[in-house]
Amino acid sequence: MEDMLWWTNGPVEEHLHGYGHYHEEYRKVDGVWLIAYRNLTRLRVDHTPAFFDYRS
Repeated sequence: MEDMLWWTNGPVEEHLHGYGHYHEEYRKVDGVWLIAYRNLTRLRVDHTPAFFDYRS
């Protein structure tokens, strides 16, 4: 998978560009396949320098 996210945080434009893959498990319920489990593994993430500062 690849995702590219852009948004504004006040006057600053933030971005994240991620690369990786999903691990999924499916279950058939009443004849319909549904996602029972999904986990995203990112192999690489490029982002603006202060992207994760809000977490500190």
